Amino acid sequence: MASTQSYQKVTLTSDDVPGAKINLDDLNNYGNVQLKRWLECRGLKTGGNKSDLVQRCKDAVKAGKSEEIDIAIDGGKWCDVKAAKTKKDPSLSLQLLIPPVLGWKPFPSRQIPANFNYGHIYHYLLESVVMEGENGQTEDTHLGHLTSKPLTKGQQYAKSGSVSNIMDNERNHHYFVKAKVAASMRNEERIVQVTLSCLNGAVRDASCTCPGSALGRCNHVAAVLLTVDKHCKEFGHDQLACTSKQCEWGKGQKTKKNPGKITDASYTSYKPKHLKLTEFDPRPTDLRKANDVNMNSFSNNLKYDCVSTGKTSMWHTLIKYTYADYEISPEHRGILKSQAWDFFNNIKQECCLSEKDVFMIPNTESQSESIEWKASRWFRITASTAKRANTLGNLLKSPLTDASLRKFQAYISSTVWNISSFMYTSPDMLYGIENEDKARDDYCKLMATKVPDFKVEKTGF
Repeated sequence: MASTQSYQKVTLTSDDVPGAKINLDDLNNYGNVQLKRWLECRGLKTGGNKSDLVQRCKDAVKAGKSEEIDIAIDGGKWCDVKAAKTKKDPSLSLQLLIPPVLGWKPFPSRQIPANFNYGHIYHYLLESVVMEGENGQTEDTHLGHLTSKPLTKGQQYAKSGSVSNIMDNERNHHYFVKAKVAASMRNEERIVQVTLSCLNGAVRDASCTCPGSALGRCNHVAAVLLTVDKHCKEFGHDQLACTSKQCEWGKGQKTKKNPGKITDASYTSYKPKHLKLTEFDPRPTDLRKANDVNMNSFSNNLKYDCVSTGKTSMWHTLIKYTYADYEISPEHRGILKSQAWDFFNNIKQECCLSEKDVFMIPNTESQSESIEWKASRWFRITASTAKRANTLGNLLKSPLTDASLRKFQAYISSTVWNISSFMYTSPDMLYGIENEDKARDDYCKLMATKVPDFKVEKTGF
């Protein structure tokens, strides 16, 4: 049976598709978003950097393709829009409506406008800025080409999943979308509302609660529009099928349970649990946990025992001293400063045993094996640490940084507190310690043949 349906030939021009018209004499002043959109409208490649895009646009102009618009742009929706203009019902009003208060449902609960596509988003954000004149009429100022930042930032919001709680509604041939968008630098959420036309899919109005949405074209509005467009590309414009919705009937009572791994789940049983011998603690319940005071006391006792007996224990490496996070009052701070200066003066008097002559501190002949040697050496700058101390002293002339503070802490840990992790005994050092006395005797015998009555005395610090 032959068809008697009449067909209408539709030819798209640069005025019909958003982003298809730019100033070809000033291509370098356009961003990558505008150049890619112009090439996409003509079915050309959109990859490469800006220089490649500009050259590709110039080649298209030379080839005479600047006026050829691809009818498949945005899924052929612009052909449908242009064809529908002749069949448009004049009785339908396109006046902007206030978003409804009732009837909002989780997105997508209704039919998304069939002709809604990326071109409508591009036109609304980058090409059309509607201003109202003194006579009450609106006019398109075409100021949107000044920046493509809202579209670029909106794509980042959409990809990062910042858009949430999307709701939709429909009334009087208008489709409404409401969503929340996470703010970029604050712990806040922006509420965005968008109005789409059910007739041609155009973006009629948008608003946002952010300070930069005076024209309704901020980054958050772009994020919501791009999220809806992404859904249309992946799942189509139809509303969610009933078979895809979560079952809402025959459910049991909702309980407040947090889902988790099956390995972490625990189930109560009426049978008594058998306690393993390795997990049995014979102490009373109130003594099974040790507080910080008892642990610190035990750690100090271990240290004192090591000093008194001369035997080292590895327990102090496992049991750490816990310091309380407390605040020091100004009065207590003054007392601590006074005690610190008293300690410094005592050390200063100990250091100044002789100001002119070379002297040896008594009872330090055995050096590292002597407690007196360690007690007299830790607060002094010796020959082995003089260069390092001088370098750190020069750092005090400039403002302190985190790196310089770490250097001071490392120096104090290794030389004063003697807890550096770099202190070790190599095989050569161990050989020298074990054969030091033999080497001294051999040296005395050698020098006695050359210098009569030659002696070597072992001195301390």
